[in-house]
Amino acid sequence: MTIVVKTLSDQVFQIVREQIVTGQLGDEMPIRQDARVYASVLAPGEAVTHALGAGRRAWVQVVRGTLSLNALSLAAGDGVGIADVAELGLRAGTDCELLLFDLP
Repeated sequence: MTIVVKTLSDQVFQIVREQIVTGQLGDEMPIRQDARVYASVLAPGEAVTHALGAGRRAWVQVVRGTLSLNALSLAAGDGVGIADVAELGLRAGTDCELLLFDLP
């Protein structure tokens, strides 16, 4: 397996995905589950969004810094489960690293 290092700044970059989506693999690590994992690094004030499909849920884990998630304030070490939301709005309060798990 080749590991490709890409910049995670200013975007939500997919790092893990279920292998059955297309049968083809890109740079993501495949798993045999209906789950996708994203990572992002944001500078203060930068924002990204992530759309959740119908019936999907999410878990956001703040690795470093502070983050606003749909008006909810989070800090390093905080995690939150999300359901019944169509889109996640993520805005960094300070330099921030996060993981986003898109789940069934």
